[in-house]
Amino acid sequence: MTADDVLRTRVRSTITALIVKPDSIEAQALIIDLGKATDRAADLLTASNPKALAALRRALAFAAADQPEECTTELVAAHHHLSGLPRH
Repeated sequence: MTADDVLRTRVRSTITALIVKPDSIEAQALIIDLGKATDRAADLLTASNPKALAALRRALAFAAADQPEECTTELVAAHHHLSGLPRH
């Protein structure tokens, strides 16, 4: 499993938690875990997928600002970039 795969799985889980109950302890724990995973993968993402890294950083900033809807939007964008889907 690549770093992108791990992050994509964590992003997907975090999106689900934020949609279901954004103020839950579980959602907050997933955000913290995603932040740590993003930090660990930052060098790799800088080189291989800077758009995904930028979206993850924006999502984490929105989470820190207690803006779950904006955080979710950026996580969807990050998932898109991590999945390698073509843009239209």
